[in-house]
Amino acid sequence: MQPWSAFFDRSKMSMPKPTEIFFRLSQNLVRFQTNYIITFLALSAFCVILNPFFVIALASMAAMWVYAFVLRPHPQPLFGFALSDKARIAVLLPVTIVVFYVASVGYTILWLLGTSAVVILVHAVLMQAEGSPDALQSQFSQMMSFA
Repeated sequence: MQPWSAFFDRSKMSMPKPTEIFFRLSQNLVRFQTNYIITFLALSAFCVILNPFFVIALASMAAMWVYAFVLRPHPQPLFGFALSDKARIAVLLPVTIVVFYVASVGYTILWLLGTSAVVILVHAVLMQAEGSPDALQSQFSQMMSFA
């Protein structure tokens, strides 16, 4: 993990040349990997605070599916009929879809993934990478000359 002072160092941020974009992405995604994971987790916590019903919906649906297929793996009776695995899926899937729609689970997950991707990719592109693209190219050329 890089220190947060290095992560937020605005003096090391600049617009890259078009030829540097991939180099910065590849270097900074590795260099700040743990910082990016923590950023994603912080955004996840923000989602939970803004939409606590999201966590309740996820937990209740997970519990329902675990109960139906892990804790009670044998056919379950419902109104005198034994439900097969396909019938249990046919019952649970619409319930899950409705609960996820009401709880805005899809929207929340898309917001989380989209926001995380934008924040992380913008940071990785703007932050100057250690080394230079020319040094990387020369190392790559030397490796290829042995092949």
